[in-house]
Amino acid sequence: MIRKAKATDTPRIAELIEEAYARSPAYAGLGSVDTVRAKKIVVQAIQRHGQMGEGGWCVFVADTLGQVEGFAAAYLTRVYDIGPADLLLALDWMIYKSARCPATDGAQLLLAVERWAEKNPKVLEHQPTAVDTVAEDWKRLAGFYERRGYQLMGAVFRRRFAR
Repeated sequence: MIRKAKATDTPRIAELIEEAYARSPAYAGLGSVDTVRAKKIVVQAIQRHGQMGEGGWCVFVADTLGQVEGFAAAYLTRVYDIGPADLLLALDWMIYKSARCPATDGAQLLLAVERWAEKNPKVLEHQPTAVDTVAEDWKRLAGFYERRGYQLMGAVFRRRFAR
């Protein structure tokens, strides 16, 4: 079941963030999640859920038999952060579902974000991402977005530095 996140979901969402980070093809093994910061962001996002202007958020969870096994969080920002206040983009912060989550819940989480963004007359578009930092098989994820009506709008490049 997909539902709006509650403040009491914060610890479990933070655990899922840690799980996602540990599974990241790009970042696993490069330090650990700042759990305090993650929880702070999640709490603020939940508090701002439903706000319609810049800085508004949505946070949904996939609840599997009383256990949160996935979540989606997105926020509203101006175009290039400098556009008109009444022309916003809905950008994904993170969408993740554990292996314990029913397969259809990933699509349902995305649909919840889409509905949240689409009902806001200020939102021009929703921009989810499909990159190797969150999904090893990001091309399959990109295909999923395209089947949902999303259009490829460019590419993201990375140049890693020796550290």
